[in-house]
Order: sequence, then C-alpha cells, then structure tokens
Amino acid sequence: MNYEQWVRMSTHHKRRRKHGSTVGGRFTVLLDPAHGGHDTGHWEIVEGVHIFEKDLTLKFTDALIAQMPEDIQPLVTRDRDIWLTNRQRATAKDHHYDLLISFHVHRLEIDKVPGVYACVMDKDDDLASAIAECLVNALAEGLGIAPAAEEKRLLESDNLLFKVAQERRDKKGYPLSVLRWQGLPKWRRPSKKWGTPAVSIILGHIDVPEELKALRSAARIKKAAKKVVGILTQLNKEGENGKTAE
Repeated sequence: MNYEQWVRMSTHHKRRRKHGSTVGGRFTVLLDPAHGGHDTGHWEIVEGVHIFEKDLTLKFTDALIAQMPEDIQPLVTRDRDIWLTNRQRATAKDHHYDLLISFHVHRLEIDKVPGVYACVMDKDDDLASAIAECLVNALAEGLGIAPAAEEKRLLESDNLLFKVAQERRDKKGYPLSVLRWQGLPKWRRPSKKWGTPAVSIILGHIDVPEELKALRSAARIKKAAKKVVGILTQLNKEGENGKTAE
C-alpha cells in the first residue's frame, strides 16, 4: 500500500475522542528515541569521535517536534540522555496516545541489508503496517537513503514496547487508540486483537558511511522530519474531516 492509498483509506473514518486520552483533545503521537544513558545503542568511531545511536535518534526526534503543527501533540519518552525501560517508554506520562513511533539506527553487519525499514508487531495489523510503509518511504526520500529491499522493508518484531502498547485497552477491552476505522467494512476495522498502532523505524545504519552522513546532516534530518510531519498532518486532517474518498 502506498501513501496515496493509505490516505484514501483514512478518509473513511472519523476520529473518536474518548477516555480523555489525548492531550487537549489533539491527535497525540508518542515519539521514542531509542536507547539513552548507559545504553548507547550501536556506535561507530568517525575520525576519532564516537557516534552513538542514542544521540542520532534523539536528534531526529527533536527535529520532528520542532516542526509539529499545533493540532498534533507530540509526546516523547525522553528529551535528554537518560535510560528508560521499555515499559516506562510505552506508558510514558500515562497518556493514551494515538500512535507510537520508535526510532532506531542499526549496523549493516547485523542487518545484512542496507536502507531504511520498519518493524511492527504483526503484519496482519493493517493500520500499523500501512503507517510503517508510509513512514519508510517518506524518511528514505527525506534522508536520501534508499529504502531496504522490498522483502526486508517491513518486518515483524516481538519488542516489549509493542506488546505494552497492544495491552493499552479500555474497560471493554478495545484498544485505547482514537484511530477507529468507522466507515470501513468490519474486516478492515481493528479488532480487539490490535492495540494502539506501534511502529519501529530503522533510520539507517551507523556503519554505512553514506547513511551515517545523512543521519548527521542537519539539512537532511530537517527535510525527513518535515515529510514525516506531513504524513501525520494528513492523517489528522482526513480523520478530522471524516470525508469519504471518491
């Protein structure tokens, strides 16, 4: 599913504000810059300087927040160099966020395939998978890093962060997400099986010089962040209007 198809599908639903979950009634996105504190994540030495994953992910998250419009509320798991458990991250500030995006930087010697890619808990979760694909394409274009090979572009992960997000439910057992696909056929709507949409994005690889260069470039980071904000804004706009696609 490409971005246009996803937006077309998103026009079939209206956001429901329940449970007092969002901040000020706004579409709320929890951003998670992976690692922090003693947990540096992957690292590389460039011209005698240590480059840490924890710093790259925080830098990108800061760029995202700086460009967020007023009608989208960003929450962050950390805004400085501290360490948190996955459960602390996923329950950040006890807000019932509408979407969780976690950012990572990996090593090519581990992944074996270069490029930007995403992970979700289960590919059968159409909502999370569609959002993940849109984000990968936007980030690849903005950073100037090619997306990973198609078979590696969207993977499944049993990350505890995803599991905690999936556990977030109301008293009737439904997901604590306001992204409800009200206008879609029943088979396209999230069931009790899926919780708050959670996506993990691998921005690139720290041991690939060209990818690391992009991740350290203020201009490329700003461009990529702008494209991500564009996707979030489009989703929020279409959800607010509740229009039916032609």
